[in-house]
Amino acid sequence: MKKLVLSLFILFTTTLVGMDLSTEVNNGSLDIEAPIDKAFDTNIDNKYIENKEERERLFPLFRENIEAQNIQLPLPFGVSVMGNVANVETGGQGLDIDFGGGKEFTDIGLKVDGDLTAQVSGLMLDFYPLPFLNVFGYAAYIRTSGDLKIGFENTKMTSVNFGDDGQAYGLGMNLAGGYKNFFTGLNGSLSFSKMNKTGALKQTFIITPRIGIKNESNTFQLWAGLMYMNKNSELQGDMPAGTVGSLPAFSYSLNLEGPETSPTIGFRYEPVEHFEIICEAFLASDFNGVNMRLAYRF
Repeated sequence: MKKLVLSLFILFTTTLVGMDLSTEVNNGSLDIEAPIDKAFDTNIDNKYIENKEERERLFPLFRENIEAQNIQLPLPFGVSVMGNVANVETGGQGLDIDFGGGKEFTDIGLKVDGDLTAQVSGLMLDFYPLPFLNVFGYAAYIRTSGDLKIGFENTKMTSVNFGDDGQAYGLGMNLAGGYKNFFTGLNGSLSFSKMNKTGALKQTFIITPRIGIKNESNTFQLWAGLMYMNKNSELQGDMPAGTVGSLPAFSYSLNLEGPETSPTIGFRYEPVEHFEIICEAFLASDFNGVNMRLAYRF
């Protein structure tokens, strides 16, 4: 029995000693430390992802040649909330009316003069297929109000309040190029509008050459320009029945006269990445107002 107990004691002691030596070797004599989980630097990781996405971005095409000159380009796609307020002095004369069924009245000596305010609000989408080319399209709600003076030839003009609303759509493009901190641009657009109350249809082509300066990072631009408007010379529409007294529905056209040019000044500012603010004012005495956009780029 003693031999059995002694044998178990020796076996147990030997096992403990062996475990202690193993622990000492692992923790002491060889100075081996347990592995430590090291957290990755999230800033470096995010920067790597951003650089990878930048390299894989397709548009605008041929941007490498521009970026090689340390010029920062806007992100290629944009979604904008737009707002426009404009004051316009306009006039018209020579009214043609068609009631249908061969009942036409042409060259009626009606004269119209007005000071109108147009407010436009809507959504714009734009895209840079090339570094120097931006194309855009928009859809908007338009509301007009103001005072009209209406009368016939050799009669006293009568002042009436005018108001209408409708929809506006447009397409356009912007070309730009520059050297160092200077740039030039050419903006052109074609817009269509239809009013609800008067049924008026209007088509307008606008072209605006610009010249300006920018900062080194291209996050701020300031420019001056000259806006030229080529409106259709006739305001045409379909007037619903009962709009003018007890008259039935009729079609009409009126020869328009209005401003064609206006000097402009504007800026673009990118306060943070992905967001930009664009503002342009037009300053003619007979055509003035401001156009603003808040855009998200991606």
